[in-house]
Amino acid sequence: MTQTELDPSWTITGHPNGGYLAAVVAEVAGEALEGARPLTMSAHYLAAARGGGPADVETDVVRRGRLSTARV
Repeated sequence: MTQTELDPSWTITGHPNGGYLAAVVAEVAGEALEGARPLTMSAHYLAAARGGGPADVETDVVRRGRLSTARV
């Protein structure tokens, strides 16, 4: 599990912007895959995120290789 700091300036009426959250997730995925940059990603938002500050991000590396896969 990784802890990251969410920037409160990327909120809309107190909710973090979805594109900003996707960028944070892509960065954490790249770190988990030893610097490999994500080629594609899919995001599903079950509810509006709230607040800013520290956030716990859980990463599961499913496959490593030429095309690695991770769930974040």
